[in-house]
Amino acid sequence: MKLLTFCDTLNIPLVEASYELLPEVMRAEPNYAWGDGDRVTLELDGDIYIYELSNGAGDCMAGCYCRQTWRFAIKPSG
Repeated sequence: MKLLTFCDTLNIPLVEASYELLPEVMRAEPNYAWGDGDRVTLELDGDIYIYELSNGAGDCMAGCYCRQTWRFAIKPSG
C-alpha cells in the first residue's frame, strides 16, 4: 500500500477516479483515518454553481483544528 499526499487543494473524487484507471492501482480512496483534508466541491442550486474550496491545516492534517473555507456562487450571467 502507498499513501500519496498532495500540496494543493484538489478534487479528491476526480483524482481518485483517475488513479483507479491506472493498471498498477488496485484501489484508490481518501485516507479517512486522517480525515478528509483539503477538498473542492461543486453544488448546483438551480442554474447557480456553488464552489467550495476547503483547506485543512494545523496540528491535524485533516484540518481538525484549523480549516479555511471559501464559497463562491456563480450565476449563468457571471
